[in-house]
Amino acid sequence: MSIHYIWLIAGLLFIIGEMFTLDFSLACIGTALLVTALPAYFGASFLIQAVFFAVIAIILFLTVRPIALKYLHKNQSVKTNVDALIGKQAHVTEEINAEKKTGRVKIDGDVWQAVSDSVIALDADVTVEKIEGIILTVKKI
Repeated sequence: MSIHYIWLIAGLLFIIGEMFTLDFSLACIGTALLVTALPAYFGASFLIQAVFFAVIAIILFLTVRPIALKYLHKNQSVKTNVDALIGKQAHVTEEINAEKKTGRVKIDGDVWQAVSDSVIALDADVTVEKIEGIILTVKKI
């Protein structure tokens, strides 16, 4: 079996393995292995093939992999539960007054107790800044 077939088979195996890992490491190595089959096919020495493989793999790891990871894992930091409320808009259903310790807002159909540094009138729109327990800290938009 010619060496270029070995490079091709190894490259395909690494790319198939990538389907199980999804971190794009095996894809970079697999692509470098596939590309290295070209100099092997044209009769380059094994040393040249090895250097060619190393250079291509490094280039792919430094350029393509970070870009691929950015788009492949862009939804990994999805906030859930109450953390998803930070930054959302809410509607004031009871005047928010820090001195009286009153205030309620409605967000996504749920009514929450709310506090703010300033008095916020009924029917105003606010943005959720932070959450402490069951109390939302809000700011007028």
